[in-house]
Amino acid sequence: MTTSTINEMRYLQVKTHSISKDELPQVLAFHMLTTCLDGNISVVCETPDNFMKQVKKEWDRLMQIRAPYYRKNISFSAASPFDDVQANISFSTVEEYKLLPPMCSTLYITCKVQKRDMYLLTSWMHPHSAVVIYKY
Repeated sequence: MTTSTINEMRYLQVKTHSISKDELPQVLAFHMLTTCLDGNISVVCETPDNFMKQVKKEWDRLMQIRAPYYRKNISFSAASPFDDVQANISFSTVEEYKLLPPMCSTLYITCKVQKRDMYLLTSWMHPHSAVVIYKY
């Protein structure tokens, strides 16, 4: 894991993790469980519907095993950012988020994103928000 603060990205806390693609839904669900109370979460991915189902399945499993007392009213969405801005955890593609950048406290990037697009994706995030990049 690499942790850094990038000045060009308005002092966002950027972390990079190397992980196998098969482990990604489980690792992401666990990490989301630890950050979901900090504010909304956005996930940049290639196939939002499919990936959300995988992560939600792991989330539900974790909720039963590790955190039955945890906040249960967390909502997931793979709708376009234009359609559903009320979800606690939203999944979308790079192209969709470029049109309407997420307003979140944690942004997970699970696919390849060009550096110039990274600035667009993080443009509405507050300073010191977290950006977690998964590479596989």
